[in-house]
Amino acid sequence: MSAANQGAFNVANALGAALGAGVLSAGLGYTAPIWVGAALALAGTAVCLVALRTEHVDARTPDPVVADVDTWERVTATVR
Repeated sequence: MSAANQGAFNVANALGAALGAGVLSAGLGYTAPIWVGAALALAGTAVCLVALRTEHVDARTPDPVVADVDTWERVTATVR
């Protein structure tokens, strides 16, 4: 998991640098990378919010393994 986090950080770092250089090369001025950074920060916030929302939805859904174990325990308890 740690390697995936480090990889994502490196990709984001390279993407930000490439986009900043791209807007400078396009002649949009020295303030353009600020706007690119702001857009990337908003995109990251949106991804974070979607991930948090998905995590909460997953937490509410019952785990099928737990349901199977509970069923197994009930069945084996009646057999004994």
